[in-house]
Amino acid sequence: MNENVLKKLNETLTQSRKSHFNKNRIPDRKIVSIEEFKRLPFTTKDDIINNSPNGFVCVPKKELYQYHDTFSFSGGSSVSWFTKSELIECAKKINSGGIGFNEDDRVLVRFPYALSTTAHFTHIAAQMKNACVIPTSSKNNITPFTRIVYMMKKLDVTVLATMPIQALLIAETAQMMGYNIKSDFTALRAIYTAGEALTPTMRKSIERMWGVPIYDYFSTTEVGPVMIECEHRNTHPLDENFLFEVLDENLDKEVEAGKTGALAITTLNKKATPLIRYLTGDRARILYKECACGRKISMEIEGRKRDSVIVEDREFDVWILEEMVSYLPVNGMWLSIPYRNGIKFLIEKHADDDEVTEEMIKWLEENYRVPVFVDFVEKGSLHSRYELLKKENEFKYKDNEFYMEYMPYYSKSISCAELFNKKILYRTNILFQKWKV
Repeated sequence: MNENVLKKLNETLTQSRKSHFNKNRIPDRKIVSIEEFKRLPFTTKDDIINNSPNGFVCVPKKELYQYHDTFSFSGGSSVSWFTKSELIECAKKINSGGIGFNEDDRVLVRFPYALSTTAHFTHIAAQMKNACVIPTSSKNNITPFTRIVYMMKKLDVTVLATMPIQALLIAETAQMMGYNIKSDFTALRAIYTAGEALTPTMRKSIERMWGVPIYDYFSTTEVGPVMIECEHRNTHPLDENFLFEVLDENLDKEVEAGKTGALAITTLNKKATPLIRYLTGDRARILYKECACGRKISMEIEGRKRDSVIVEDREFDVWILEEMVSYLPVNGMWLSIPYRNGIKFLIEKHADDDEVTEEMIKWLEENYRVPVFVDFVEKGSLHSRYELLKKENEFKYKDNEFYMEYMPYYSKSISCAELFNKKILYRTNILFQKWKV
């Protein structure tokens, strides 16, 4: 740890002791080494939830400029506060990446605006570069997929800023409306993604459908942008703003470079709500390789443990599952679940000749060392295309219909238990009658 980082770290520790949560938790003295730092306790999402909304605040109320929070599956909200200067700094971090917002851009922001951070940071970053912003949001009835497609065409949108899953669904909606994606949206120059892990397989699918490059960034509600993708589309940690740890399963020590582990971050510049050794819940790995942009460290986010399929103590994360399913005839929705000491893939059948051969199954089982099962389901079973084509005046929820913001899982894994816990209902409710877990 160099002297500058150690100085910033001690300043953060001093600032954090102003909060109710950390005032008696962090030693009231300077640390002198990285070893001493690693003896400090972790901060968890439950800590933030249980001490919200003000337990981590370290500045006077008059300096708090913007509030955000995110719902937790365990209940409660994970809260974050930002000062005005911190909001501006978050936008600058985005603009330090490769997306290159400019005055000729029309940026359609499809991230959710309500309480979440990503839409607001992207909005400010684009306008900071004099781009025109079209704030459509998501998870609402005012801008359904059909209207998004219409606006992209009519307004000559140059950058679509959205979650990866949304980029795929918007493309599918456009096709269903009769558009040729590559020839009818010629103004589009890039897609800007955030909000979920962007796997190599997902990236290729989106870029193949739209015919434009993707630029991704990793952010958390609690601290804002953490990693930015450069013009060469490598993801770099913002190590001037954060101290990163990638830890083993027991959280005892850091894993070797190139190995996947649990991500913990410590803020170095945040004043409103600094965090010490915050366990984000994400799986990550650090790669020490020089990029053409000049940076020497890259980082990959490989999803969250809760999104993994666990088979006999083996963890198959989103990256692995998407890699596996790429060898199967998949052209849309799929699910993966633990099944008979193996993994079962449920795949929507798009064509009569869609077929999984014994050779495909054998190859997957040999290369991934796990039993593999595949079932085809009718197109529309995992997500109704009728939902995509709805217009804003057609969103009427009946007793026997339930539209869940966490669906559809176009390229995500989900356990059977999670499906029933979230009470997700399908229009074809025969899906889970075909087999038992």
